[in-house]
Order: sequence, then structure tokens, then C-alpha cells
Amino acid sequence: MISKKYTPKEVYMVKLDPGEDLLKAVTAFVEEKNITSGYVNIMGLSRNAKFAYYNIETKIYEENERKDRYFEMIQCAGNISIKEGKPFPHLHIAFGDQDGNIFGGHLLEGTIVEIAEITIQAFEGEPMERKYDDWYKMTPWKK
Repeated sequence: MISKKYTPKEVYMVKLDPGEDLLKAVTAFVEEKNITSGYVNIMGLSRNAKFAYYNIETKIYEENERKDRYFEMIQCAGNISIKEGKPFPHLHIAFGDQDGNIFGGHLLEGTIVEIAEITIQAFEGEPMERKYDDWYKMTPWKK
């Protein structure tokens, strides 16, 4: 187990303009503010949905995209850490469609917002660094 202690620092409330790419905008914001550790929460409405599922067997993100309709961004949350020397928002998102179906996964560039209300909580403390580890070899469900 890895555990680090953080102290709350600033809290930012951000509202995106219609037509902005959700992940690109959040990434640009955390880079601009140099937020190296923190928490992100997002809700709103998107013009499309682009997300991925991490296939544990192939170790590849399988991309999904749904277009040509609006989707409620029911919940999008994640953390901010350091990856390859830069602030990195790692976000998971749940979308809802007009029929009440819910789907989602790892947020990808390409989700274009109509409305997005974002809360970013910056933390003070030693940043968590994202890097590949080989935990997969140890999982009991591996075939």
C-alpha cells in the first residue's frame, strides 16, 4: 500500500464554454495553475461521449465514442498527479442518455461539452507520481 497525506489548498470552480473539449480544458487548467495533486469533480451536458475501458487481459484501453446526441454527464471524478513530469488529471466519467441508460469509463479527449461545471480541489504535499507497475502479474483473477 502507498499512502500520502495532503492538506487542502485552493478550491477552484470552473465553468467551460460550449464547444470545449472537456479533458483538454481540465488538463490545460491544472497545467496553468501547476496543480500537482488534487481532486476533480465534474457534472454537465456533453454533445458526445468519448471514453475508454481498460481491458485487463490485453492491457489496452478500448475506446468508445457515442455521437450525434446529447448526454448528461452524471458524474466525472478523479485525481490529479504527476505523469511524465507534468500535472495529469486521471478522470472517470458516467454518461446518461435520454433513454435512461448509463455508460462510461476513462474520460478521453473528444468529449465536447455544452455545459460543464467543474470543482478542482488542489492539495498541498508531495505529489503522487503515476507510473506503470506490474501489479497485473499478481492478480488472482488472471487466467
